[in-house]
Amino acid sequence: MMLIGKHPTKIEPKTGALCFREECYSIRSFRLSSWQEGLHLFTWCGGWTLTYEDPRIVLIATDKRNLVNYDLTLFTDSIPEKIQDLVCRYQYGQLTLLRILRYYPEALELAVNAPIIFWLLAASHFNSDIFKQDSWRKRLCSRHSEILEFLGYKVSKSMLKLIKKIHLEEYTKQELFLIQKVLSSKVLVRLLRHFPMISRIHLEYAVKYPALMRCNFIWKKLIENELGGISDIDLCHSLYEDTLKAGKMLGIKNLYGRIQSKRSLITLERMHDSWTRRLFLYQDREQQKQIERTLKIMEAEFGQEFPLPPLPGNKDIEPILTLKELIKEGKYMKHCVVTHAKDIYRRKRYVYRMYKPQRASLELDLTTSPPSLKEIRLKNNQVPSSESHRHAKDWLAIVLGLGIQARGNSK
Repeated sequence: MMLIGKHPTKIEPKTGALCFREECYSIRSFRLSSWQEGLHLFTWCGGWTLTYEDPRIVLIATDKRNLVNYDLTLFTDSIPEKIQDLVCRYQYGQLTLLRILRYYPEALELAVNAPIIFWLLAASHFNSDIFKQDSWRKRLCSRHSEILEFLGYKVSKSMLKLIKKIHLEEYTKQELFLIQKVLSSKVLVRLLRHFPMISRIHLEYAVKYPALMRCNFIWKKLIENELGGISDIDLCHSLYEDTLKAGKMLGIKNLYGRIQSKRSLITLERMHDSWTRRLFLYQDREQQKQIERTLKIMEAEFGQEFPLPPLPGNKDIEPILTLKELIKEGKYMKHCVVTHAKDIYRRKRYVYRMYKPQRASLELDLTTSPPSLKEIRLKNNQVPSSESHRHAKDWLAIVLGLGIQARGNSK
C-alpha cells in the first residue's frame, strides 16, 4: 500500500517517527520509528505495541507523485541516499528491505550485486523478527547459490545465469510470484536460460504457457520483441492448443515434433487449417476411425450431454448442449470447435451458436470469474466484424448483470 488516501499521515517533530493508519478489514494505527532509531514498527492497542509485521507500505518511490498525501521528506531524508536509490523500485516488501539494510551493512553488497536474490531472501521473512537472528549476518555474506538453497531452490548454473538476466522496472507482488514460480521449475529455468534479457512479460509468458516454451519460433519472437504483449501470446497459445488437439484427434504421429518444427505462426496456422479440414472431410479411413473412436471414448467417459450452460442464451445466441450438436457445429462452420469438447465437459469453457449479426461460434472462458469472452469464429475461422464482437459483449454484460442483480435480490 502507498501512504495515500483520506486517513491522516504525520511525522512526530521530536522523534521523527512516522504515524499512519491502514484501512484493510479494520482501521489500524501504526507508528514507525526513524532510520536512526531502527525503523521499529508499533501498532496501537490501548498503547503502542512492537510488531514485526510488514504492512507493505511504500515510503520511497521513483515517481514521488504516488506519495501525494503527505510530505515524507522529513522521514525519508534521514535514510542514506544510496539506500533510497536501491529500494525505490521495490513496491512490495520495501519496509523489510529497509530494515535489513539498516541492521546489516553486509546486506548492501548483496542488494547491489544481486537485487533479485536479496528480494527473495527478504520476502521469506516479511513478518518475522529477523533482527534477533545471529545467523542472518553470515547468510547475507554467503554465496548466491547457498542463499538460494536456504530458500529451498534446487540450484544450478542455469538458474544463477537466469537470475542475472532478469530486469524489472518495478518489483511488485506479482513480479515476486512470477520469479518464485519460474525458479521452482527446472523446465522453465532450462528453457529461459537462452534469453539474453528477461523482462516481466517473459516471466508471465513462461508461467502462463509453459508448453509453448518448447516452440522455438515462438520464444525466439519473444526474445526479439516481435510479440507485442500477453494478448499476442494468448493468440499464439490458442493456435498451438487447437492444432495440438486436432492432431491428437486425427492420431497424427510425432505430433509434438511436427508442431515444434514449424518456423513461423503462418506455417503453424496452415497446419492447423489443414488438420481442421481433415477432421470433417474424412478423406482417410484410418483417420475417420481414429476420430470416431476418440469421440466414442469421450462420450463413454462424460456422456452425450454437456454440463448445464453457465449463462442463458437469447434469440440470437444459444448454448450448444450436447457433443452431437458440437460436432454438427464444427462441420457446418468448418473449424475445430469439436476439439474443445473435453474443456466443455470439464467446465473450462462453453460454446454458443451466434446467429446475428453474423453466423458464428462463440466461446466463453470459464476459468475466469465471472466468465469472459474467449473468442468468436466465423466459418473457416474468419475474423468477425466489430459489430459481432460488440453484440456478444453486450449480451455477456446483460446476462452477467442480471445474475448479479438476482443474487442481490435473493439476499
